Amino acid sequence: MLHADAVAEADLRESSAVVVDVLRATTTIAVALQNGAVGVVPTVAVEDALALAQCGDRLRLVLGGERENRPLPGFDAGNSPSAYTAALVADKQVVLTTTNGTRALCAVAAKVNGSHRVYCGAFVNAGAVANALDEGPSMKAAVVCAGADAQMCIEDLLCAGMIAAKLRGYAGGSLRCSDGMLVAIAAYEGCSRHLLSVVQACPHARLLSDQGFSADVVDCCRVDSCDVVPAFVEGIVRRL
Repeated sequence: MLHADAVAEADLRESSAVVVDVLRATTTIAVALQNGAVGVVPTVAVEDALALAQCGDRLRLVLGGERENRPLPGFDAGNSPSAYTAALVADKQVVLTTTNGTRALCAVAAKVNGSHRVYCGAFVNAGAVANALDEGPSMKAAVVCAGADAQMCIEDLLCAGMIAAKLRGYAGGSLRCSDGMLVAIAAYEGCSRHLLSVVQACPHARLLSDQGFSADVVDCCRVDSCDVVPAFVEGIVRRL
């Protein structure tokens, strides 16, 4: 398990990867694909997202993103999963830029060998992602927690533990884990019965709630509410 800031030094050539940004990018991506988006293009910079929107068919494209959790002026949506309804995104491509999650996705995709996959994981699709890892071409996988403000977020750690715990169940308990992942599994298993209340008490969730996004925190904790496995291939996240 890695924090996003460690990706530059990590060797990810021989493993698949799961990027986790529970609050809120990877949750939003999963929900958008569940609701019929044909793909999500993550960008690091706001300017890159705007450039893509200007080059594409604006009627077939949804421009979404945030900075410091706030929706961006002129964008169709922010980073609230509930904003990416079927009415908005069905049969359209989403261009998404966020403070942490899309940056982590792009960094990981640049490091992973083309024969392996980069997935977007969250509480809402943890079971689907774990199942894809179990059936995928490589059982070796790195989980990268996007975090916030260059710090690990508790909710991302718990989600990493949830995915690993589910995968360990599929593997009949024989999954080999790093020390960090074993800590994540133990943390998740210790609070799984009270997951929402634990996440609501986390610093990032409290900040979102203070900014008026408390409903997003609840939405992001709807475990296995999506059956999509978002896979980042050649610059676009699509439903696997």
